Amino acid sequence: MNQKRPQRYWITPLTLGSFMLCAGSGILLFFHINIGLVKLAHQWLSWIFVIGAGLHVAVNRKPLGTTIVKPTGALIVMLFLVVMSLSFMPLVEQPQSPVKKAMALVVDLPLRTLAEVSGRTDEELSAILAGHGIKVADQAQTLSALARENHQSPTALLQYLF
Repeated sequence: MNQKRPQRYWITPLTLGSFMLCAGSGILLFFHINIGLVKLAHQWLSWIFVIGAGLHVAVNRKPLGTTIVKPTGALIVMLFLVVMSLSFMPLVEQPQSPVKKAMALVVDLPLRTLAEVSGRTDEELSAILAGHGIKVADQAQTLSALARENHQSPTALLQYLF
């Protein structure tokens, strides 16, 4: 037995076991059954499948090479490459989530209005922001404008205030 070359006796079970994990967790996620660590396991432990599949291809390169040069094998591989390529392209305009829409509206409100919404005074908001190194020149400024001026994200400023 050649010890330098990866061996099928552990590569095949590694590939099969990790495939079962990916397939099982993928099916659960497809049906929105995200219990326990299903999503985390699917995202991180799928790398074991990638490694196992890579080793499986390396060990079986001659038979795989023979298979994928035949018309049927080449067609199937090409079909999956096309599907994968198409999966990167948005086919329809994705609607913006209500939370993102609300956040966009909130960060474009004048600080004066944010003070009212948060139940604080203009001075309190200015003091909170000043405590984080943000100087407020005018209560008519928006968080977006303040964030740009201070090289921060509007979300960071919102976290300071709320």
